[in-house]
Amino acid sequence: MTTATGGLAADCLTAARDLAGKIGAHSADIERDRALPAAVTDALREAGLFRLGLPEHLGGVRVPFPAIAATVEEISRADTATGWCLAIGNTNAFLAWLEPEAARDLSAGRTEPVPAGSTAPSGVADTGPDGNVRISGRWSFCSGVPHADLVVTGYRERGAEGPPVDARVAFVPARSATVHDVWHTMGLRGTASHDVSLDDVTVPGEHTASLLGPAPHGAELHRLTPLNILMVLLAGIPLGAARRALEEAEALAADKRRPGTRSVLLEDPAVLTALSRADAAVAAARAHVHDVLGTAWDVLAAGDDLAPALRAGIAAATGHALETGRGAASTALRLAGTSALRSDHPLQRCVRDLHAAGQHFAFSDDLRQRHARTRFGLTQPFSLFSV
Repeated sequence: MTTATGGLAADCLTAARDLAGKIGAHSADIERDRALPAAVTDALREAGLFRLGLPEHLGGVRVPFPAIAATVEEISRADTATGWCLAIGNTNAFLAWLEPEAARDLSAGRTEPVPAGSTAPSGVADTGPDGNVRISGRWSFCSGVPHADLVVTGYRERGAEGPPVDARVAFVPARSATVHDVWHTMGLRGTASHDVSLDDVTVPGEHTASLLGPAPHGAELHRLTPLNILMVLLAGIPLGAARRALEEAEALAADKRRPGTRSVLLEDPAVLTALSRADAAVAAARAHVHDVLGTAWDVLAAGDDLAPALRAGIAAATGHALETGRGAASTALRLAGTSALRSDHPLQRCVRDLHAAGQHFAFSDDLRQRHARTRFGLTQPFSLFSV
């Protein structure tokens, strides 16, 4: 077990920067093949970057929340789909809800077991007198499933009615699931977010858990709700993609000349001002994310609980980063003109990826309203996805 404060947090960011060139070189392949190549996933594993969310008792590292966001941002700058898969792969944080021995069994010798799947209760199950659970169902949007070691599947007992207060998740070896190749999309193509299904698969009861209560094992990250764990992991994605989009737009504007003139686009006051404003907006969103995540880390590291407003603030800061990054990238694309419309241009890919990311349930209007109600102390109906 390794505790990451200061030094190791910097090591994670350094590792991400060192990998950026290698990942960027594979971007065209990732887009075309709709999945990360083994060279990329192996490099992420070897660098220990799938250990950012993993509980310490399984070999994980304690990295402050802002450093997690910065690491994911750096990978997302190189390739948004890879950054997304890195974030989802670190939802191995949810293994903190299992007893340590059961979690070790599932790790199967991996120092960084990588999950895919969905916590949405889309499956049905029957629990036998021996405590084993037989699960069937189909789950959508299982990012990174081709390289996953585990599949996480939400389920309810067969015949359960009413709000899913009794919903649980099962951790299943990926080899037990059937993958359905359905991920043909406008953005985040390389995440391989296919459907998976289980057909009457038996799962030991100790490999299932309810994520509604606090994690019984783990450190600061695992004292967050599952939704806010996801928000910490996702926060760097829009920042990295927007940063890449603005860099691409600046490089293009510094070289592209307007028809019939000798001046480059970057000398146009309107272009210069728009890029500067977009850059400042992304920088402000990054500062806000790091401020909120840093405050949350400090509170939890001191052994205290997060106030509801701060819990809502984590989700709100990540949602704001997505909206800001998406807007900045769209501005960059508009300013770049027709030059960035080619399907192989990194700028338009950033725009598509950010719009695709914004469709995730974590950024839905329903959840944003729930964050706001929590922030202002209002009551709200039960939800599996609370901050």
